[in-house]
Amino acid sequence: MTISNTGRWVLNVLLDRVEPERRGALESFLPEQERASLQTLSSFEIQEEPEDTPLLLDRIHWSWLLPSLRKSPPSEQKLFLSALPAYACEHLCREIDIEPPQESLREIGKEFLRQTLLEDLTGPTNTLLPLAFLPQSPLLPLLSLDKKTLTAMVDSLSLYDLGAELRQIVETKILKKIYSFLSEPERSFLKQAMTQSPPYPAIRLKLDTWDGTQAALRILLHKRGLARLGVALSKQSADFNRHLCYRFDIGRGAALLRFAEQEAPQEQIEAIVHQIQAMLRNQDTAL
Repeated sequence: MTISNTGRWVLNVLLDRVEPERRGALESFLPEQERASLQTLSSFEIQEEPEDTPLLLDRIHWSWLLPSLRKSPPSEQKLFLSALPAYACEHLCREIDIEPPQESLREIGKEFLRQTLLEDLTGPTNTLLPLAFLPQSPLLPLLSLDKKTLTAMVDSLSLYDLGAELRQIVETKILKKIYSFLSEPERSFLKQAMTQSPPYPAIRLKLDTWDGTQAALRILLHKRGLARLGVALSKQSADFNRHLCYRFDIGRGAALLRFAEQEAPQEQIEAIVHQIQAMLRNQDTAL
């Protein structure tokens, strides 16, 4: 018998909730290899009960549900939409060009429809580990942030790369233009970022291909911020990464998942994790 990584984490958490003697008795039913694997997992207490499907689905940005809805006939679309929160229903109706549903479903019907949507997103056997069962990580506080705050943090992370790039620019005209496109808090954050020497080669922003507009600079920086966050996620659990990426819209979230799957030097990962931790400690002053 082989247990999946997700199943192993859940089993470890459940075993942590029983008396040591009983845990030992239960573990005796497992193969020796699985008992050894459990010993390598850290112990931690669950602070809350696992989330049910409705709460879990409420945490997912509505845009992730678009693929499921678009492959369903209009009659089913309205049923699914009637099971969703008002704000998600409103955005999705606008995206798929459909009138808001008038149906009033019983709670058991809503739960079934929401479970169907969630399974279509994660797969019927590829379930998403509840927040309470996620392995300990210094990045767990990110899951308490909303999309707006997370997006702002991504933009802030990109300023570390911009700071490294500005050291290579000697033309005053270009420097002044870039600074003029930044807000005062951004300029202050950038000044602080430029005092830090990263322990790894900075990834060039390639400003030589930039067309000089503010919109293009913002897109360039945002992509770099997502890539930087992806580096920090590269050693996190797959369930944590999906939870976080589902907080973003599907475009940003899918890109972030791709970045998180890429290999990165451990030194680089640790440096970016420390930068994120510093932002989390100073959310009141973060961008």
